[in-house]
Amino acid sequence: MITFARRDLAQALTQLKRASKATQPVLIEAGPHYAVLTVASGDYILTRIVPAIVGDPVSMLLPCWKLEAQVRAIRQPELMLEVEYDKVLLRAGNLTRRWRVEDPDTFIRMEQGAHLGECLLDNVSWIAKSIATCTAREDHRPVLQCVYVQVADGLVTLVAADGFRLTMATQSIVSGGSWTALIPANFWKLAADLAGKEPLRLILCEGSQALFTSAQGSLLVPVVQGLFPEYKNLIPAPATSFQIDRALFAEAIAAISSFASARSDIVRLLVADGVLAVRAYDEESDMTVTILVTGGNTKIAFRCKCLREMLQAFVGSDVIDCGTTSQNSPGLFTARDSSLRVVMMPMFIQW
Repeated sequence: MITFARRDLAQALTQLKRASKATQPVLIEAGPHYAVLTVASGDYILTRIVPAIVGDPVSMLLPCWKLEAQVRAIRQPELMLEVEYDKVLLRAGNLTRRWRVEDPDTFIRMEQGAHLGECLLDNVSWIAKSIATCTAREDHRPVLQCVYVQVADGLVTLVAADGFRLTMATQSIVSGGSWTALIPANFWKLAADLAGKEPLRLILCEGSQALFTSAQGSLLVPVVQGLFPEYKNLIPAPATSFQIDRALFAEAIAAISSFASARSDIVRLLVADGVLAVRAYDEESDMTVTILVTGGNTKIAFRCKCLREMLQAFVGSDVIDCGTTSQNSPGLFTARDSSLRVVMMPMFIQW
């Protein structure tokens, strides 16, 4: 018998449900003062550790989605799971739910390879939202569907690219050796859920695997084989730049966004004499928002969607620097208080 706080079990099952298909089971194994909940597919395995009062060292295999729905509907603060002959019983107050027992030995397990290197990642939620979302969507470009992780010289560098932009950030680490890995973008949201607000340890394993681990559990995922572009060669050295208040820039893009998206999704940036004109237009109408800036004169056009996501990634920074070389060359967005760099390809238009 295993006794859980309903809230703890519900939170774990909700995350496992998001990571699994409707027909996938969850394996529940009793530990000394906790239970280990695991879901797996052919290419990943996600484990959550949940505090529990354990009566017997049992293991059980249950339908994840059905169990999550049942636990979420319970209002009692505690519930119990126990094995009785060929059934698993869920008890909470005067409620009893029975499931047929499935053989835990039929659960698909993945062998974890030996550890080759590791690093500690901070703010994984920000990485999932700001780096992993900048990857390619096309299946014929598997390398660009990944976040490139490079560990060297006391730094971990995270890079993503999709053909329209390249996003890069660095974090200082105590150790970690020297290694690289291509980790598919779709696993970073699961890693962020696992980490919460705590740091997350990333371990490179033999057998083309990577392991995210924390006190709450672990996530074992595949590593894609391939060569990531030489990203350092793609970062331009701007000839001129202008500095702009991030909040004002975000307000301008938000105001012009619906107008631009309904047409070509192109936003023109024209800087002259300390004034930035943010403009979108078609053959019949146009819309312009002006903002005071500092820096040199320039003009360049970008996709509105890319600008919105770039500004969201720089949340927390007061001032953004936009560097340009020409209207047909990539733009570089940086901030003094952030390691984040965003290289954005311009849209080629008639001015």
